[in-house]
Amino acid sequence: MVVPNILSVDQNTCRKYVFVGMLERIANELNLSTSFETYKEAWGFTYNPESKLYSMKWKSPRSPRLKKAGISESKFKVMLIVFFDMNGIVMLEVILIG
Repeated sequence: MVVPNILSVDQNTCRKYVFVGMLERIANELNLSTSFETYKEAWGFTYNPESKLYSMKWKSPRSPRLKKAGISESKFKVMLIVFFDMNGIVMLEVILIG
């Protein structure tokens, strides 16, 4: 945890009460470790599946080949957020950006 070098008296007092409260909670709850949840985010790009469809179309040997676009990253980004605890995945969230 990063703590600023210069804290006011009120900020130091507040910080102290928060940490004292956390220590009391740890001391009072025997099963505290099972109540923690965390998350992980992963970023990725979406791809255009249409380019694969071009190669699956039937054509005669004399017909010109269809232009097949190269698969490239689209302008859309996808973020997957996974929340989990000791027992496994709690929630999945997919966010499309772009």
